Amino acid sequence: MRVISTGRRIDQTLTYRDVVHHREEVGRIPSDIFLPTAETPPLETLKKVRPVIVEQPEMVGGEVQVREVTHRFQESAPSAVVGGLVGGFVGGVVGSIVGGFASLFTGNGALLLGAGALGLAGGAFLGAHNAADQEVQLVVEEQPVLSKTMTGVDTEVSLGRLKGKSGYFHRFSGQLNTTEHGVYDVPRIRTIRRSDR
Repeated sequence: MRVISTGRRIDQTLTYRDVVHHREEVGRIPSDIFLPTAETPPLETLKKVRPVIVEQPEMVGGEVQVREVTHRFQESAPSAVVGGLVGGFVGGVVGSIVGGFASLFTGNGALLLGAGALGLAGGAFLGAHNAADQEVQLVVEEQPVLSKTMTGVDTEVSLGRLKGKSGYFHRFSGQLNTTEHGVYDVPRIRTIRRSDR
């Protein structure tokens, strides 16, 4: 992972390598079924089927089509003011609930106001502090370029109930074989804590 930029605000244009992907059907599998027996019938006897669709890289002549992409990334870290307001609201609600129970059991109404005020102040402080400690970071991660082929069908059988009847769910999924064709760049913005750097 490469770090491109870090701060309270990011506004940066980045050029990176990308791969065009498309959705492709690589095979067909039976639709999931519910039977009274745990024994799965031969797959070729099952009439209802569904396609197995995967994301495939665009390839020409056996080569992955890599393109350069230029994109502007903009993001800001959470505002300390907004964090304080949200934290204060949550803290005030929690404090009022706790104070309400305490005043209910003791008969002292001042506990409700005191706990609400304490929760409000504590929540506002923690919310503002938490937001002020956050930054945004533009990073680029390399991901493998993978093409997929279907080599078979996996079956999972589990006991269950359907419409009040006991039986077995038979779920089918494609066995996929992957081939790696190099790597491409995936940029993203993530939120980090300054104290963790």
